[in-house]
Amino acid sequence: MKNRKTHLFLLGLLILLTLGFIWGNSLKSIPESQEISLSYLDRLSPFLDAVFGPGRITDHILRKTAHFCEFTLLGAELRLLFLLLGQQGLQGLMNALFAGLAAGVADETIQIFSLRGSRVADVVLDFSGAVFGALVIALITRLCRRRRRRQI
Repeated sequence: MKNRKTHLFLLGLLILLTLGFIWGNSLKSIPESQEISLSYLDRLSPFLDAVFGPGRITDHILRKTAHFCEFTLLGAELRLLFLLLGQQGLQGLMNALFAGLAAGVADETIQIFSLRGSRVADVVLDFSGAVFGALVIALITRLCRRRRRRQI
């Protein structure tokens, strides 16, 4: 029981840190955000150019990919949270997905106040990342259960 509470606390803290990172970036102005994206693009361009071809990955693509990855992490964390809360089935998955969608809507709302604007397409992208993360955890959970059943 104590272990479960510790896991819930740590996972809750991780979710808060993830949300803080996502929403903190959304509070940045357009020039700040673009400067960060361009600096990452500069650092990653030798690798990206080797994989995708020179100049094929723009700062816009990098930002959208980063959003998807951030929300993938959040979706995985949320699914784990609901699993720890005992919601093993479809209801737990749906709760995690709803929380991921709410986080994406909040993210775009924050961007309105930082004068970056808000786009429905970005909410869809964020939600897609959350769905992917939650489904990865659901798949891993299913595979682990199947493996445990075979060992018995």
